[in-house]
Amino acid sequence: MADRLLFSKTGRAKYMSHRDLMRTFQRAFTRADIPIRATVGLHPHSFVSILLPLPVGHSSQCELLEFGLEAPQDREALPTRLNAALPEGIVVHRCYPAEQGRDKLAAVNYIINFEYPEGRPQETEPAMQALLEQDRLMVSKRSPATGAPVRFDAAPLI
Repeated sequence: MADRLLFSKTGRAKYMSHRDLMRTFQRAFTRADIPIRATVGLHPHSFVSILLPLPVGHSSQCELLEFGLEAPQDREALPTRLNAALPEGIVVHRCYPAEQGRDKLAAVNYIINFEYPEGRPQETEPAMQALLEQDRLMVSKRSPATGAPVRFDAAPLI
């Protein structure tokens, strides 16, 4: 059975790429002397997986990392041990067994703060409310496979 870490990525750490963050956790487990499962093959490495990774430049208070322990460990002590080995901006809050599969984690809850240098325009709140109440909300994004723009309805996802 896999375990999960709940951690935050803030401050300068928000500029770390996904791969750098994975390597940082792999090294932190080694520095904290926490034996975790490794991949098999010619060049094995510690198995860690960040679920629902964020793009570079975004911070979060609720990131999830999945890993497997080689031997039973005290889960309550793991956050303290890992925090001592992690850089500024990455803080592990808790460790717990992964009871649901990663396929169940298909949604993210965002809190968005709008900052206006000259104060909040009075028409912003009603305009946002009207936008979010629409039956359809067509947005564009680039396809990861082809790079071509793709339009889809984001209303069911909100």
